[in-house]
Amino acid sequence: NNVVPSRMVIDVGIWSYDEIMLARTIERIRVRAMQAAEQTKVGLAFDMYEPMYLPFEPNEALVAHFERNLKLLNVSFEPRQGRLNDSIDTGNVSHMMPTLHADIIVDDSRTHTPEHTAACAGPAGERYLHASAAALALTAFDLLRDPEDVARAKREFDQRNRPKELRPGRLP
Repeated sequence: NNVVPSRMVIDVGIWSYDEIMLARTIERIRVRAMQAAEQTKVGLAFDMYEPMYLPFEPNEALVAHFERNLKLLNVSFEPRQGRLNDSIDTGNVSHMMPTLHADIIVDDSRTHTPEHTAACAGPAGERYLHASAAALALTAFDLLRDPEDVARAKREFDQRNRPKELRPGRLP
């Protein structure tokens, strides 16, 4: 006996380094799902309820200040160059305004592992949390002290990005 449910939900998350490829892939999935629904004579609702995660675009002018302050505070970090190819919602923010993201090194473990979680929850994590907050505060102080640095960050952003509308299910 095959029992066909009266309702089925498929929840899929898709991410790509390339916004155009992502849009094309989503459209192909939507078209194929509609074709399958027509062939099997079932209803279909295609709902994109979350905004797209865009690749993170760091503002090098801000990053330079932050990294200098991390060094001043003797905090280990991994310098970032260019796009951050991770799926983070901060990527969307970086398309709207100058943004930075730092990879603070808490220990030798890989991120997203139980070992790294334990290290971040312990004394080392607390030390780096305080040091990172201090580095962010010093970066804000640097920017408040020198309006030209703010203007430099804005120019860099304006040359690279145009603000994008980030509504659910819609790529810029």
